[in-house]
Amino acid sequence: MPIEPVYTVKECADKLKVTERTILELIRKQKLRAVKVGREYRITESAINGFIEGTPQTGEISTKPRKKRPS
Repeated sequence: MPIEPVYTVKECADKLKVTERTILELIRKQKLRAVKVGREYRITESAINGFIEGTPQTGEISTKPRKKRPS
């Protein structure tokens, strides 16, 4: 099974010919599916193609739940 290409926000912005800010806004509005790795997002080729084709997206995919800070 081939590995699907994964893009950074900058690479995705270059591919779609928009700004990085636009990509981050699309992720925030759950119009473009992304995975947060550390402090950065990664976007799969299928998420980009789904966005272009107008396929409904499910928003950000969390890699693990965040830990709550003590009060």
